Amino acid sequence: RENGVLVIQSNLRDVGIDVRPRMMELSTVLGQVQDGDFDVYMGQVSGRLSPDLTNSFGTGGGYNWGGYSNERVDSLMAEARGASSRDTAARLWREVQKILYQEQPMTMLYAKSPLVGLRREIRDATPNFLTPYEDLALWWRLPEGEN
Repeated sequence: RENGVLVIQSNLRDVGIDVRPRMMELSTVLGQVQDGDFDVYMGQVSGRLSPDLTNSFGTGGGYNWGGYSNERVDSLMAEARGASSRDTAARLWREVQKILYQEQPMTMLYAKSPLVGLRREIRDATPNFLTPYEDLALWWRLPEGEN
């Protein structure tokens, strides 16, 4: 994160904006963020298997530290959580994502790709950002001596 902050500071300086970053202990910064006592916060978000964004973007959500509130988004998320079909839920979540993209209550600056090392004889491995062990049952190993 420190490198990211320095890049952002440099980029904003180039357009005439003075940024004074402060590196803080995690417990201190989390307290301030949870209290809404910040101008800009650069943190991290982890991936989830569920598309449900209520905790981060729903009015009063536990991780909605920026205080974002949009009645339409709240309504769509409630409808998506209760949808009886995956297709309906997917359509509703896409609509939520469109609104969030337009309103930008949180800006994602980058996503780190996990570094996964595998022996060269391992085949059909498909690690991803959620787990390095995706479809582990499908992995196989070349017989000894084959490459």
